[in-house]
Amino acid sequence: MDQSMIDPISPQLEVVIYGYFVVVAGIGGYLHVRLWKAWRRNRRGERASPN
Repeated sequence: MDQSMIDPISPQLEVVIYGYFVVVAGIGGYLHVRLWKAWRRNRRGERASPN
């Protein structure tokens, strides 16, 4: 057996790993959109005020 080869993982563990990546990406996307909308709302409010 070649030393560079690793044993394959079970399909259940693969689903858990990819599911974790999807959850983390979803949380990151949600936070990104929330911060972006808050920044746009704040920026729009600054432009509207004459001070």
